[in-house]
Amino acid sequence: MSTNILKSRFLWPVFFASGTFGAFDAFYLTWEHFKGVVPPCTIDGCEQVLTSEYATLLTVPISLFGFLFYLTALVIAAWYIKRSSTKKLFLLLVLTTSGLFVSFLLIYVQLFVLEAICLYCMFSAFSTFLLWTISFVVYFLDKRDLQNRISF
Repeated sequence: MSTNILKSRFLWPVFFASGTFGAFDAFYLTWEHFKGVVPPCTIDGCEQVLTSEYATLLTVPISLFGFLFYLTALVIAAWYIKRSSTKKLFLLLVLTTSGLFVSFLLIYVQLFVLEAICLYCMFSAFSTFLLWTISFVVYFLDKRDLQNRISF
């Protein structure tokens, strides 16, 4: 299977599905935060996490930053697909690496500081992990394709 087929038929659709899911998840949490409601959850811990001091940064819900992260990732990916450029892919990789780092930090806070798990937050972390994985794979596939074109 060629790398172009792999990217177009599998990786990018998964990227956009995961990014869209993450954006909806983050938007929902942001909406509920501003309504002053804790969303229903199937496991104990969501309320503790979502109402903790770690759920906001200077009164802005962390989920709003997550929403903006997902939107930015989706826009950069669409921009890359429209006009391929290794620089755009690198930008996407830097963004998703930053998002992954923040996700790991927030998972640490859930597990070891709050000792509670938020299912919505874990879905977001998984979405971010998928975005990072696909960005990583596509970036290195793209670099390899470029080297193959140059070296004949």
